[in-house]
Amino acid sequence: MFTLAPVTPDAAGFDRLLAESRAGGHQMLSYFDENWRSGANTFDRDGEIVFGAWDGETLVGTCGRNVDPYDPHPRAGRIRYLYVAEQYRRHGIGQLLIGAMQRNAATYFDYLNTNAPEAAFAFYQRLGFVALSREYATHRYVLTQVQPHNVRTHKA
Repeated sequence: MFTLAPVTPDAAGFDRLLAESRAGGHQMLSYFDENWRSGANTFDRDGEIVFGAWDGETLVGTCGRNVDPYDPHPRAGRIRYLYVAEQYRRHGIGQLLIGAMQRNAATYFDYLNTNAPEAAFAFYQRLGFVALSREYATHRYVLTQVQPHNVRTHKA
């Protein structure tokens, strides 16, 4: 059974996960590590969280939820730093982590954007994300019925 709990780059096992992700050509955990240590992104604003997934004492995945810095909508959230160790993929950990990001998200956000690699498109779409063609996002999960910020309504 896997457990979820808040995580930082100082967690036991993060360095191993970081090295694996880099070796596989993925940069998301490098960005997490750099941004955390510099103070640029410490997940400290309302609605922001970052979790690790553990198999016993072994860190096997990470995922975070931020205010989206690329979307001008004031209630736009962003899924960030989703990574699952290779030997743990296809065991439901990614889905578990995304579910944790979706839980209670509507309190803070109208939708969650992500910028996923093409290999992950089907994963996100299975979880209810819709494809986008934006410079800053490949997929969006809508949490609330929102009036798009660039559409004006007129009274009759």
